[in-house]
Amino acid sequence: MVINLDDYFQPREYQKPIIEAYENGCKKFLIVMPRRSGKDVVSFNIVIRAALEKHGRGTYFYIFPTFAQAKRAIFSAMLISGKKFLEFIPHELISSINASELKITLINGSIIQFVGSENCHDRLTGTNPLGVVFSEYAQQNPIVYAQVIRPILLANSGFVIWESTPRGRNHFYDLYQLAKKEDDYFAYFQTLDDTKHIDPALIRKDIENNVMSEDLALQEYWCSFSAGIEGAYFCKYIDQLRLKGQIGDVVYQPSLPVYSAWDIGVRDSNVITIFQVTPIGNIHIIDFIEGRDLGMEHYIKQLLEMPYQWGGHIGPHDLEVREYSDAVSRREKARNLGLEFLLAPKVGFMDGIEQIRTTLPKCFIAEKKCARWIKAIEQYHKEWDSDRQAYRDKPVHDWCSHFADSLRYLAVGLSLISPSESPKDMEARYQRAAYGTNSYGTSSYGQHNNFGNLRYR
Repeated sequence: MVINLDDYFQPREYQKPIIEAYENGCKKFLIVMPRRSGKDVVSFNIVIRAALEKHGRGTYFYIFPTFAQAKRAIFSAMLISGKKFLEFIPHELISSINASELKITLINGSIIQFVGSENCHDRLTGTNPLGVVFSEYAQQNPIVYAQVIRPILLANSGFVIWESTPRGRNHFYDLYQLAKKEDDYFAYFQTLDDTKHIDPALIRKDIENNVMSEDLALQEYWCSFSAGIEGAYFCKYIDQLRLKGQIGDVVYQPSLPVYSAWDIGVRDSNVITIFQVTPIGNIHIIDFIEGRDLGMEHYIKQLLEMPYQWGGHIGPHDLEVREYSDAVSRREKARNLGLEFLLAPKVGFMDGIEQIRTTLPKCFIAEKKCARWIKAIEQYHKEWDSDRQAYRDKPVHDWCSHFADSLRYLAVGLSLISPSESPKDMEARYQRAAYGTNSYGTSSYGQHNNFGNLRYR
């Protein structure tokens, strides 16, 4: 049986350089292209060719931000022409299709499987893919590549394709800057002016008619990394902090206690934001902890080993009811391990968002130590409804969500650590702790580890 794959896929002119790079043996592809320009079409066809090559028998993963996107974007998708994505594979070469696992087995034994990055950490660990595609990588957690995929591909000389439209200057931007400098990467940047797959006049008309904003058009069709992140909750607030110099060299002050705000997942990532509150009410975010699939013992041990004088720990209100693997509540378990939680008040989602917006202008953030934290808060954005062509009133659940939730608990829980003493007394106590002096005369000083007269609710 002789089948010519060129009969099933003819690349557009602007897609041909990607195919040529693959045929010339490139192993690392960084592709920045506009919306609807066929990034997934060309990437999928590279995977098909690789899986059918004589020496390419093996497993290939196609990773989307979520499992639902994987199913919607390729497995169940159809091109404008009416052709289904899966029809790029000649049906004679398909041994079986598992629709529930989004897995295609070819007659030579190769497997192509589509997964979502939100739940693939465990699934991919211990596997041995020969090729991996990250679709819309700007919206994915870079830890999946760094901790799971990269070691495998280094060992077996497999290939990786990162393709996306920009989402601000996040990890995808950083990777693109690296790819441009390194000889072993194929860095490919195209805008609508290059691809011309959509008439630019139609996009400009949509802008004029307020169908989309100029920022969104620049991001989606002209691949701008600097345009504001459309639908982002806090991007403009982070920009303001940068302009005001509130993101920079923020260091731990030993004279002030340290607090933590926890977002705790059961089968998900955990993020702990570590901060201090100054006598005048500014919030210094000095550190963070991020982890996945680890028990509470790990996080408490890591936290208590840090060289900080702890003043309190804010946790989600449901610590009393949600459990780990044993019968006790997580709050009780934490108490047994030496950490007492203050429970953040239960507020509605949008009330929490507004509380963050009120809190961020008072924040000073350690730029180097909290770089990933800053990017997550900046990238946290609303979910797009493609049918309504509008953003939903709920966020995308991705790697940024846990950072934002941790910040939300910080914001709504600040009242738990607000001082009952006057600003004058606070400053006096701070002066004594920091310098051994009291610039305001006699004041009522508390013990250092009781800063703020912690109130438990």
